[in-house]
Amino acid sequence: MKRQIPSLSSLHSLPLSIQMHSDESGLGFVLRALHENYLTLSWLRRISGIYPGFYPESRHAPQIAILTGLPITTVRHLLPARIKDRGMIVRHLYGSSFSLGSFLKGRLPQVCVRCLHSSRYVRRAWEVSVVTCCPRHGLYLVDQCKNCHKQITWDRPAIDTCVCGRYLSYHQSVGFEPSDSELSVASHVESFLSPEDAYTRALTPAWLNGLSLDGLCRLIWAFGISDSDNLRPPTKRSTSSINTHFWIQLLRRFLDRMYLMDQPDSAASLSNHIYKQALDRMSAIGVLHSDREAAIYVLGKVFGLDQIPKATGLNSHLSQKRLFD
Repeated sequence: MKRQIPSLSSLHSLPLSIQMHSDESGLGFVLRALHENYLTLSWLRRISGIYPGFYPESRHAPQIAILTGLPITTVRHLLPARIKDRGMIVRHLYGSSFSLGSFLKGRLPQVCVRCLHSSRYVRRAWEVSVVTCCPRHGLYLVDQCKNCHKQITWDRPAIDTCVCGRYLSYHQSVGFEPSDSELSVASHVESFLSPEDAYTRALTPAWLNGLSLDGLCRLIWAFGISDSDNLRPPTKRSTSSINTHFWIQLLRRFLDRMYLMDQPDSAASLSNHIYKQALDRMSAIGVLHSDREAAIYVLGKVFGLDQIPKATGLNSHLSQKRLFD
């Protein structure tokens, strides 16, 4: 049964309005606006026709625009949308496309607790799964409460408070600190989503900086998803509830293997560790031309030129020289 959506004419702006930060998460802004007016996401679901357990999306922009006073085009930009594109369900958020749902944290938010306590808002970069650390504080993000050990949710009573009622506090989820390379990935993603506020750091190798955000996520996924020599394609079930600790390990494997790929006589040894099917798809369907070129370059270097997909029309290895040499 379809959930009934109340008439827009019955909605009014919230009594207390707040200003949005330029790098603030769309859903985080909605949550903050509700809390400022002593309201909850359950109330928003009820008056906006959103099913229990689900969260506002771009299609709910008319209702959110009335409540918050933001232009409807701005709200659509700030909330995720799911669109069918060439047989695939693609997510759109903050002007970027994401070809895999697990590239966005979605219902499993992660936070930098120190940023929350000092700035009191959720940064939009935290919604991207490959962002595993905070470039401002040099700490890993957390997705569990230190006190009750439960997953942090958007349905918490305040931006910096867990559902258990305790303030969110920092705890070390792994036994090491983020590397400079991990911090560079986080700041690079920030530069996509909020250029004016980003702590920009260049990625290494340099050609990674020319990829779309989806292209970077797909390359990280292809390089890091396998934690052994026995690579098995990930299933939908195995990727539906991936936590921050998983992404920390995945990103570190990507960085280690990317380094090995540039070492003499090491690239071919990576063939049992890299998810070739993901690179095949990326070489055929990439957001940018540079995404497709990057996938073809890796396929050629790791798996051999004869395995580059011919369907892309980009199977000349000579076309890679200006981009990668």
